[in-house]
Amino acid sequence: MNKLQKKLRDFFVRITGGVDNYKGKGIKQIHQNLEIKISEYEAFVKIIYQCLKNAGFKKEVVDQFLQKLAEYKEDIVFDYNVESTVDSSFHTDQDDVVFINH
Repeated sequence: MNKLQKKLRDFFVRITGGVDNYKGKGIKQIHQNLEIKISEYEAFVKIIYQCLKNAGFKKEVVDQFLQKLAEYKEDIVFDYNVESTVDSSFHTDQDDVVFINH
């Protein structure tokens, strides 16, 4: 398992209430110089959605996980207050994650 995979695994375990083995920097500090755009964040969420769906997780579980992940959006997306036209609202349908514009 490479370093990024391990850190993602530890982060996912932490946000879902598991044992917190994450020993890295804070989420905001990690992402601040990456200049991640809202479109890139949403693409990542869609990939996670497809992975969980393909792994056989129930829709309710996937939705709960994505909502937990959305709690960190402001710390991940570069210049969130200026760039973001989308809040953490979304819904999942049979094949995709649909973000709700406000």
